[in-house]
Amino acid sequence: MMKKKLAILSILSIVAINANAQYYPLFSQYLSNGVLLNPAYTGSRDVLSVNAMHRSQMIGFKGAPSYQSFTAHMPLKNENIGIGLMALNEKAGPIQNTHIYATYAYRVAAGPGKLAFGLKAGLNYGNYGWSNLYTNESGDPAFENNNTTLLLPNLGAGIYYYSNTFFTGLSIPYFLSYKEKNSHDGFEIFHDINNYNFLLTAGFLLNISPNLRIKPSTLLKYNMTAKEQFDINLNIITLNDMLSFGALYRTGEAMAGIVEVQLNHQLRIGCTYEYSTPSTNTYNYYSFEFSVRYEFLYKIKAANPRLF
Repeated sequence: MMKKKLAILSILSIVAINANAQYYPLFSQYLSNGVLLNPAYTGSRDVLSVNAMHRSQMIGFKGAPSYQSFTAHMPLKNENIGIGLMALNEKAGPIQNTHIYATYAYRVAAGPGKLAFGLKAGLNYGNYGWSNLYTNESGDPAFENNNTTLLLPNLGAGIYYYSNTFFTGLSIPYFLSYKEKNSHDGFEIFHDINNYNFLLTAGFLLNISPNLRIKPSTLLKYNMTAKEQFDINLNIITLNDMLSFGALYRTGEAMAGIVEVQLNHQLRIGCTYEYSTPSTNTYNYYSFEFSVRYEFLYKIKAANPRLF
């Protein structure tokens, strides 16, 4: 019983709407699906790239969060322009949020790589079924017939530089925030830079031998009203770039092992096993993540294709 109570309280504290902050869920396999983090990544694979991901978090707890994402992006005939679509669904207990966004990027040559500027625009659909919340009291009037549905527009932007051996990017997933009206009749829009989530990514590829590469990377999530969070990632790539395995450490939250297999030039699959670190000090949990990426119209343009 205590385990169920704890799970519900933890989940609600993570995903419930908060007038003073924004929440943006992140996947551990962020390198394989950069559009989720930064719209400027759109079209950077130089093919029609389709990616689907699933994440089950806090496995074993009632009402634990789960996430699904889908992205598709490609360059246009004018290769300076990339367009894409991203969808993200998150479910935790009685709360479900669905994000649907169109993405756009404009790229220019810059030294050995390209510099891209990206925008995204779309809607967040929220369904808050409080009447489905687990409680010890049957017929609790605080939750009976108390369901809320929201449709909230938003915007995001980013900048991204990449070459065959290096990348870095900075993005703001959402510019707009929402708060409940005094009348408790819907939500009103407002803008506050203190609510921005800044996502900074960087990484590079180090060639050790013809059959061995090392790919370190990092992700910093920063919010002016919350503690910053780092993801530190190290991957080893071998077997003619067919196999990648590595580890991730997320400060104050979790450690993870990641395995990715490039089955052919077009199809890649990946999985992650994640375990909470002792610093969470409330209870231990584990999470699982799975991804599939398929790329259409593939053409080998270089002896060493990009690995991010």
